[in-house]
Amino acid sequence: MIDWGMPLTAVIGGAGKTCTAHLVRRMLEAGTDQKLGLITTRHSYLDEKILPAPQWSNWKEALPTTLGSMKHAGCTGVIVAMTVPMLEAGLSEGLRFQTAVVTSLQDCVEAERVCAFLAGRCELLVCSVDDEEGRYLAGRWTGKRHTYAEKRQEADINGRNLRVLPDRIEFEALTIEGIARVRLPVPGGFGLYHSLAALAVGHWFGIPLPRMAAILGSAGGVAGRMELHTLPKGGGVLIDSACTPEQMENLLLTAREMVEGRLLLVCGAPGDRNRSERKPLGEVISRMADRVILTADDPRTEPVEEICRDIRAGMTGRKGTVLPDREKAIRRALQWLEPGDLLILAGRGDRDTMLVGEEEVAFDERTVLRKAGVPI
Repeated sequence: MIDWGMPLTAVIGGAGKTCTAHLVRRMLEAGTDQKLGLITTRHSYLDEKILPAPQWSNWKEALPTTLGSMKHAGCTGVIVAMTVPMLEAGLSEGLRFQTAVVTSLQDCVEAERVCAFLAGRCELLVCSVDDEEGRYLAGRWTGKRHTYAEKRQEADINGRNLRVLPDRIEFEALTIEGIARVRLPVPGGFGLYHSLAALAVGHWFGIPLPRMAAILGSAGGVAGRMELHTLPKGGGVLIDSACTPEQMENLLLTAREMVEGRLLLVCGAPGDRNRSERKPLGEVISRMADRVILTADDPRTEPVEEICRDIRAGMTGRKGTVLPDREKAIRRALQWLEPGDLLILAGRGDRDTMLVGEEEVAFDERTVLRKAGVPI
């Protein structure tokens, strides 16, 4: 095991790991007076600076350099967000973690693999016990653990009485010591579990519950994750990175809770990748969105029209509009937007470039929105 002279925290899972990692960082920095670096699958964060993350192709080789630069900059710890495939590919071989926060897992087989990977290289496991996979993981873990839940009261920290509002969520956090009202200024009910994970970490390290509630109350959202921009005339625009059928369903379920009007959706699918997911993606968006424009999203070497045709194969009823130019697609959708509606720009998230052919070209949805008169 490599000793970096500072504690490492892993945030492991699928959906929600990046948002959870940001909240854990916020909780520990504000609650324990630390300076923490953060490495996600997309970016590295040092102080207020956003830097490129180690690339997948040389992640294992580049990680020591990134960690070393963070230590040199005065970080007292680093949080690393990772997927299960990254663990299985051996990209974190040799690392030892003070804490591992496990978010969503696919099944108990995946939970078993995570448990086997962490055994002997992690001091503390933090996980939810609301789902079967989390309970399996917690039951198999033989070391120190701290759990969180909304539905099951045997957890170390619980959330209850959730209220999902257009611009935030509110809930009550309970520990054996007391109760506090939490207000997270980020839209979307899934923020409850991100918050509970951060609360569980903070609780283990002795941060008082009222202090933790105050920290979450001042937390900001993550760029490109449920990033909401409200419009003066009513309604809004939501930017998110969702691109798989599962991610899209979760996004649209959450978005439906946020508005009384229609859900307008601009999305596509990456080219030269995951063709089998396109038809299921079409099924989800035709079932859950009111109006859809299919467009480019990193088409690479595939024609955008062919990608959209694959998505439309899964759509029923109205097949949606195909407009390959993403800027034109966004402008068209803005023309449809009425007070009370929510326009969702899915797939791009915080990216400011697009892969077209063999080139990486500049494309930032926020720039498109500003040019169209949306206040951002």
